[in-house]
Amino acid sequence: MAYLVWHSEEFLVALHKHQKEVHALMRMCTDLIVSFVREQRRVATSLGAEFVPCHYPPIWMPEGWGIAVSDDCAALLSPRQYAQFALPYLNEISDAFGGVFVHSCGDFTHNLENLEKVRNLRGIDFAVGEQPFGPVADRFSGRCVLSVRLGLDKERRFASIPEWVEYVVRSAPTPRGLYLTVNTWYSSPESGRPWEPADLERIYSIIGRDTR
Repeated sequence: MAYLVWHSEEFLVALHKHQKEVHALMRMCTDLIVSFVREQRRVATSLGAEFVPCHYPPIWMPEGWGIAVSDDCAALLSPRQYAQFALPYLNEISDAFGGVFVHSCGDFTHNLENLEKVRNLRGIDFAVGEQPFGPVADRFSGRCVLSVRLGLDKERRFASIPEWVEYVVRSAPTPRGLYLTVNTWYSSPESGRPWEPADLERIYSIIGRDTR
């Protein structure tokens, strides 16, 4: 949020030149997120609705197990910057809601050690192809949900969605907590080939499910 409030390039410069002001903005943003989400929950429950605190990925989360946060700066900040300007506030949000489910675009491999310090980390959402799957799986597989999807094919290219699914399933140390978001409106960003019924059958065979 702070990255959006403060012009992005100027925010990154301020991490070096105006650290006191950055912390002040982070304090305001953290307090706002906590109070706003609590009010969201109050309104939803007062109307008899279930409060699902997960904006992205659009999946269900059980009550009391935290909220989802978008943390795209994880790919931009150095480990030292993340530990100083992001981790303390992320842990505050986690403590307030019983955990956090972190989404990030890009390659945040350099901050995986910091993510291991997040209290009650419920899951990580990322795009395989932007963020290499192996380093994340090695540290977090079986420990929290790994929500993966096909991204920009920047670091690794896949000829089709089934090829991507097979790579993820075969590479994961355990299927526990592995959640795949499968796009059905194209086969892969670069192939230009439309989704075909055979793609779904192949995916089912990869994960060991009968299509009949």
